[in-house]
Amino acid sequence: MTNQLLILCLLLPALTATAQDAPPSYNPPGAAIKLAVAGGDSLQLGQFEGRVVLLNFWATWCRPCMVELPELVQLQKTYADSGLTIVAVSTDKFPRKVEAFLEKTPLDPLTVLLDYDSQLVAQYDPTGYPASYFLDRQGKLRYHHIGFSPEDLTRYEAEIRALLRQSAPAEASP
Repeated sequence: MTNQLLILCLLLPALTATAQDAPPSYNPPGAAIKLAVAGGDSLQLGQFEGRVVLLNFWATWCRPCMVELPELVQLQKTYADSGLTIVAVSTDKFPRKVEAFLEKTPLDPLTVLLDYDSQLVAQYDPTGYPASYFLDRQGKLRYHHIGFSPEDLTRYEAEIRALLRQSAPAEASP
């Protein structure tokens, strides 16, 4: 009995360390929800594993959203090579309104998703628009903001830089 207790005491720290050292799984809220991408195809948030994601909920009727979107385009251009992906999720219910808006105001290089039936909105439950959620490389929510004013850009950039400084997940060995 004493030997078994001794063995258990020696193995317990090793078992605990293994569980704590396991890499976190990438599972942001709504990771498995498949949404249409403006212009075709579809994707899931889970596809952005290893990248910092700024998830922005917007609508064509939202004036602050219209001010924020061009700024998000600039942020994407600035930080894309460092590992940032900005996903602009339209919450409009009428596809034609979004299509008309995107024809007049292209949002390249943003990834624009269409959440007509509020599947992703239900996961994040924004209390206003625009709503921005900053996810780290492991898909964990780190920051969020409701509303927008140009003064917010300094804070956005600081948060983006902080998340990008975090180490990227280890590459899988072949």
